[in-house]
Amino acid sequence: MTKKVGSLTPEKIESPAPEIVGGLDPERMINRRRHYTIKEKLYFLSILKKPKEERLVEETRALEAIPQRNLNRWRKQECRFLGVQNKNDKKTFHKGFKPIHDDISDQILELVNDFKASLKPINCTDLTKIVRDRFPLQLGDMSFEAVRSMLRRLLKRNDCKLNA
Repeated sequence: MTKKVGSLTPEKIESPAPEIVGGLDPERMINRRRHYTIKEKLYFLSILKKPKEERLVEETRALEAIPQRNLNRWRKQECRFLGVQNKNDKKTFHKGFKPIHDDISDQILELVNDFKASLKPINCTDLTKIVRDRFPLQLGDMSFEAVRSMLRRLLKRNDCKLNA
């Protein structure tokens, strides 16, 4: 006589372990709420971007084990995941999270040197206004304070002082 333990029957106990697909156990994911890491979410999103013909069988099984609502939510949040993944990158304070081009910083330094050569006194606030007017496309919708702090860092890095 076989003894039942909970809802487990002897057949279930003796059955082989479920096949682990792509490092994930599909049965465990179905029966239990799972928290995915950002790396895993990005991996599944990359699988979704592949054409169905190019997907491996394991990748297809792994996708089938994930609820569709999760995949839809992750698609919407993909940019945020990428931002979190790159959070250790150098911080920038302007639109698009791209570093300011060197030619812009060179042009700003030339502008500062022109003001120095003309011996016109200029303070950081005036310089900020001038730079925002001259480079509206490159600076995007940076706030006044962001442009001002960027200018201060640029001037400090290049040992430039304003003659105010």
